[in-house]
Amino acid sequence: MCQREAPTILARGKTQVYSSITMKKTLSLGLAITLIFSSVMTAYASFSDVNANTPNSSSIEYVEKTDIYTGASFNPNGEISRAEFAKWILRNDGFTSPDYKPKTKVRFSDVPLTSKKVDQATYIYKLIDIGAIQFTDFKDSKFNPSKTISKAEALKWIFSLEGIAVPKMFDEKDFGATDVSVKSPLAPIVKKAIEMELLDAGRVSINAKLTRSVAARFVDKVKTNHPVYTIKLINGNDGDYVGTPEYDTFVGAWKLINDNYLRKDKVKKDQLMYAAIEGMVRELGDKHTTFERPGDNGIIQSLNGQVEGIGAVLNDKDGNVVVVTPIVGSPAEKAGILPNDIIREIDGVPVEGMALNFVVMKIKGPKGTVVKIKVQRGNDFKTFSITRDIVVVKSVDTERTSDNIFIIKIASFGQTTAQEFTDALAELENKPAKGIIIDLRYNPGGYLHIVDEMAGHFITGGQTVTTVRYPDHSEVQNSTGRGELKGKKIMVLVNSGSASASEILAGALQDYKIATIIGEVSYGKGTVQELDDFADGATLKLTIAEWLTPNGNTIDGKGITPDIIVKNAKPKAGQKPVDAQLDRAKAEILK
Repeated sequence: MCQREAPTILARGKTQVYSSITMKKTLSLGLAITLIFSSVMTAYASFSDVNANTPNSSSIEYVEKTDIYTGASFNPNGEISRAEFAKWILRNDGFTSPDYKPKTKVRFSDVPLTSKKVDQATYIYKLIDIGAIQFTDFKDSKFNPSKTISKAEALKWIFSLEGIAVPKMFDEKDFGATDVSVKSPLAPIVKKAIEMELLDAGRVSINAKLTRSVAARFVDKVKTNHPVYTIKLINGNDGDYVGTPEYDTFVGAWKLINDNYLRKDKVKKDQLMYAAIEGMVRELGDKHTTFERPGDNGIIQSLNGQVEGIGAVLNDKDGNVVVVTPIVGSPAEKAGILPNDIIREIDGVPVEGMALNFVVMKIKGPKGTVVKIKVQRGNDFKTFSITRDIVVVKSVDTERTSDNIFIIKIASFGQTTAQEFTDALAELENKPAKGIIIDLRYNPGGYLHIVDEMAGHFITGGQTVTTVRYPDHSEVQNSTGRGELKGKKIMVLVNSGSASASEILAGALQDYKIATIIGEVSYGKGTVQELDDFADGATLKLTIAEWLTPNGNTIDGKGITPDIIVKNAKPKAGQKPVDAQLDRAKAEILK
């Protein structure tokens, strides 16, 4: 799915451990390219059924010259099986199976390690061992080795094996495929495949069966257009970086440490490299750009409908990790955690100076385990022992008041929020209300395409919801909805915990004067992040753009200023809290 994300959210990637092809990633780029392309092909393949007019003939030649497949004929239009494709992509990375003994103890019921099937099986289990494919991806413990593989699945395998990052968001204006929606879960894979010339732009038939000719193109182009590194650097030109004095210094320092350091036998090379990446990210000075090592993908998020942990949304504010809001019904809420609580200690360990992702990693944990959290609330300090649990998150909640005002509380903009919101509005069709209150307080944000979809209920199709400004161009996000709520009495509540996607919605409704904004100045998160999952399970969340309101106003660092500013006073001891912001919204509707 083409996903644009703005709050502090990271997706969990699949952990993968390379073995036979790790060496290539430690070589300098120039040397690696020299090794890979040292054999220049001058003639077409010798297969009896392949000639100059055969589609992908040069790639078929590559397959033969590299001993991925040899024989009298090739059958270019024939379909390739899952087992054979597994063999092709591994042989493309230099792996041969005869002496390999699978490490995994789990077996597919239809892939035995018998003498007749041992070659086939070891390739398949090698993919499992290095994490390129997962047992959980297959139903009934069957691999179906003889079944034809689809283009979509083949691309997933090859991108996973090669460690090629497939960004979940991309520039939609040059997507390239005419038969795949940019909202499809397969859209990022299609975009990356077109970019790397594995597929041609136009009709890609992504779910079609993979032919042997196209399979040859996949293994050829993935090496031609992506020989070593898994990241497409800025401008797509590695030459801007490789060979510079700074790059040579980096490579030289890495080599000296690994070759000459006194205790080099104790050096964990992977952790050393991750630390170097963290240093680059830290130097950017952007708190919304983060890198997480494999296994650390723990920033609390609720965009997929459930979380495991204490159930609280956290953010970085003035150098402190602060609770934005506990999730309704969560262990955090039940224990007494409140918005604006500052996290000071976790299990007795001070968190001062600790990055947000590390704080979250320490708080999260398996259901049933206990974590002790010390918070600062004003001048007071409180310690809570909280039992972690699975927290099911409902992003939209509704209430109809006794004087017929319809309140819609939106906790986040997750995968199911647009449908939940549409379902909530159905109640208004059966029983109209005097007015609507959209409560976005303590909403940390979510996916951009979700808020775009929801805005269509207020903003007429074709009108701008937001403009996403990249370094070299801007992309306008227009409404595709009916705007059926336009003209109704609508109040929107925001506060300092309303961020990102919630600010997009509030800002758009304010610019078009569709709603009155009530409360306090919002958080001020006006940037867009791209989430990349790497082959080893690490994740980079990188700021790549900023968004503007329909009138062209920037929000980052400024927030949305309400039309009516109302602050909720802190209740005195023993007194019931008064929600002055909600009361004002009700009063405005009843005027």
